[in-house]
Amino acid sequence: MLDMDNFNDQPEVLNSPYDFQPYFDNPPANAKIKELGTLHLPTGQIIASDPLAPMNPAPFTETIAGGDYPVAAVIINDPEGGDRYALARIKITNEPAVKWETAITTMDDWQPDNLFGYSVDSGLGGFMDKQTFIEFSRFELDFINNNPPGSNLYDHYFKDKLKQNAENGQDEGDWLNYILPDHKPDNIVMFHSGWGEGFYSSYWGIDAEGNICSLVTDFQVIESPETGN
Repeated sequence: MLDMDNFNDQPEVLNSPYDFQPYFDNPPANAKIKELGTLHLPTGQIIASDPLAPMNPAPFTETIAGGDYPVAAVIINDPEGGDRYALARIKITNEPAVKWETAITTMDDWQPDNLFGYSVDSGLGGFMDKQTFIEFSRFELDFINNNPPGSNLYDHYFKDKLKQNAENGQDEGDWLNYILPDHKPDNIVMFHSGWGEGFYSSYWGIDAEGNICSLVTDFQVIESPETGN
């Protein structure tokens, strides 16, 4: 469970106004669950980030037991925007979450009014282990060094792989469970980030016993409980 020692003055900032659990247990009529396979977490140090952005993301402060965990997304059909990935979840235990606490990374610096999360530039979010990120960074450097100037991972590598999961021939594909070729079973589960570019927060699901049971990234598609917007 999250260490609150450094946040006693502003504990409400760490709690999500949403209850994400019902979206996975009993999704509304305009939503569906998409199973995205398992995520290999050898160290249990989770990174949530834009996997194709030139950044150096940090893992969350909380570490879970190493292992393989199922990942799923809630996709909501918007009348104007079509299907949108609203939530992405790592299911850590079978217990339901009764509250949600903001996931803080090892690089986050608490200041009043700070937001915690990650920026998306490629239109994709993702989950991976810290060890996987290190190996993926080497893979990315090799790609840059062995391809013509101007090449990028999305257009010249991942675009075709994402398209393999497209639901029809017109789609570019919204998700990919990518296994690093030379470092099996290390993998990255990547998925479309709601409306695309933006800044998105993640939350630990806490069960009735106070234990972490899940991790969810919110892509700001679901309706606000306060305003309904």
